Amino acid sequence: MRNQDITFDENGIIRSTQFGDIYFNPHSGIEESRHVFLHGNALPQRWDDGHNHTICELGFGTGLNCLLTVQTFEKKKKPHQHLHIISIEKYPLDKSTSKKAIAPFQEQLSPYAQTLIDEYPLLIRGAHRIHLSSNVQITLIFGDAQDALQKLEYPIDTWFLDGFNPSENPEMWSDKIFENMARLSHDQTWFSTFTAAGFVRRGLENAGFNVKKTNGFGQKRDMLHGRFKQNQKLQTVPTKDVHIIGAGLAGASCAYTLAEKGFNVHIYDQSDQPPQGASSNVMGLINPKPSVSSTTVGTLSLVGYDLLLRRLHRLSSKYDLAFRHNGNEHLIDTP
Repeated sequence: MRNQDITFDENGIIRSTQFGDIYFNPHSGIEESRHVFLHGNALPQRWDDGHNHTICELGFGTGLNCLLTVQTFEKKKKPHQHLHIISIEKYPLDKSTSKKAIAPFQEQLSPYAQTLIDEYPLLIRGAHRIHLSSNVQITLIFGDAQDALQKLEYPIDTWFLDGFNPSENPEMWSDKIFENMARLSHDQTWFSTFTAAGFVRRGLENAGFNVKKTNGFGQKRDMLHGRFKQNQKLQTVPTKDVHIIGAGLAGASCAYTLAEKGFNVHIYDQSDQPPQGASSNVMGLINPKPSVSSTTVGTLSLVGYDLLLRRLHRLSSKYDLAFRHNGNEHLIDTP
């Protein structure tokens, strides 16, 4: 997929050449993000209830908003409270550019900035899961925001609207976007954005949001924030015990993932340790099935392979997995 065309000037300002807009001011990027997206959405105060929280961000960019939000959440969270950030980016930065972009904030946002770089996925269209801590996960979606939101079926508690300037990037601020925001919102959903453009305010109001104009950050005089005003109640599902029969690869993987999400997992297996069934190989071979053309199966295989490699590298730092990233040669038989 196409990544973003950017330049770094002599002052360290990162600019999109496609949209003619900057990502943030390197001297006040954190303060601006805190003012617009944290304070604008009454965070972290809204985390005091101890409930799990889901944020959807339109415009991942360099990941600065995510990193600051995670750092703030980790300082404020209650026991067993989880944060899920869904962030959508149509023109992502590659790993090396992203590392350079957040370098000025590496120390301030430690250790999450380094974890994001370590976990940064391949530039493959689709959804990628990143774990920044045991209580925080990011679903990073590379693709068009409108398409991604149409497929999303997940209640959102907070919206970060951080696309480029609406006059240069109008598709990020369309009525379809606002309609899908409304579909995924409930009566406790908040939003905030750096822009105060009139058509953005009217679009959000028409979709059912109560919109307020407030002081912007720095040279930006105004910004918008508000709440969804329609009476759509959030349907919560309490954390329950999960029982898994079989401690093979599938059972162990499901148990690990569910435990990360806060479930109480109980595993039943005839052996005293996993995975002793099936072939009981000491080591298996990871063998993805990529496709030259952009097919659903090929994309799923690549995304899954990328996620597995990142997860195995992370687990290898904690456990002796005997994992080796050697590669595998496939030869074509010719008559």
